Amino acid sequence: MDIYVPDKAVKPMPVIIWVHGGGWKGGSKSGISRPVGVLSRGYALVSVEYRLSGETIWPAQIEDCKAAVRWTRANAGKYGLDPDRIGAWGSSAGGHLVAMMGTAGNVEKFDTHKKYAGFSARVQAVCDWFGPTDFVQMDAHRPEGARLVHDDPDSPESRLVGGPIRKEPYLSVCADANPINYVTKDDPPILIMHG
Repeated sequence: MDIYVPDKAVKPMPVIIWVHGGGWKGGSKSGISRPVGVLSRGYALVSVEYRLSGETIWPAQIEDCKAAVRWTRANAGKYGLDPDRIGAWGSSAGGHLVAMMGTAGNVEKFDTHKKYAGFSARVQAVCDWFGPTDFVQMDAHRPEGARLVHDDPDSPESRLVGGPIRKEPYLSVCADANPINYVTKDDPPILIMHG
């Protein structure tokens, strides 16, 4: 994780946790440009590194993101952060992960990192830039002429879950990774942008 704190800010500062995109197979916490602009508005920014699909399959990615939220809360005093005002923002694969952070923040099966287990992994707001919310519906809404076939066994989604998303046991893993399957009335506000 990298932490960016504004030079001049009223403490405790609200926090934005940034989760990078890259099809769950690429990208890194250092690939950050636009989100750094929030510093001038008094927000602290925590850029998260998560394990990629070439290293391990689902649910390691959401486990890492939830651990980052708990770490942020546990260390809030040290950095002048407000542990009660943590939002998550991500693009593409990162958008998917922040949507999961918003809908599955209290889902215990994704809480395998035991350090800071006494701290909540819930976020108070989510901004999902074009991240998928239901893998099995993606091709049904794919624009005509689009080259990426999400149902393909080599698609980013299939790599994330360990095999073709339309075949068992991967279809069940896919359902486990869909933010839409965790939506409740208790979720924080979630803004999803596609274009």
